Amino acid sequence: MTQTSSRRLAILLGIGMLPCPGAALALQGCNQVEIAPRSEATVSVLLPDPATDPRPQLTVRNAHKAGPVDNWTACPITKPYGACAPPTHADVATVGTRWVVDPGDGMQLIAFRLKNGSASVKRDVRLCVQYGMP
Repeated sequence: MTQTSSRRLAILLGIGMLPCPGAALALQGCNQVEIAPRSEATVSVLLPDPATDPRPQLTVRNAHKAGPVDNWTACPITKPYGACAPPTHADVATVGTRWVVDPGDGMQLIAFRLKNGSASVKRDVRLCVQYGMP
């Protein structure tokens, strides 16, 4: 194969791999916080202004400084809010949410407020939001 043929093939493959017009790109933003025993905290993610179809996922696990960690379990993201997946993290509950779409500053904010009902165990809470872009 000549060098010219190789270039043409590379260009055609590149064009063929481009997304169709109007196709949305799938992106994700995440943030994580630690909640002390018997306290509340908010975990939030900022998305770009043109982000579309946000799909949040809220998870929790026991916080560990060293050693193995336990699995993430799901927490409710829609009303009625309540306890995270039992039995391990049923003492952590989603208590509210806030969705702020503010095209004026170029960002969207998605936030969840959680309460750690445990008397002794810190919890890690992670919020990941998948979204599309036009």
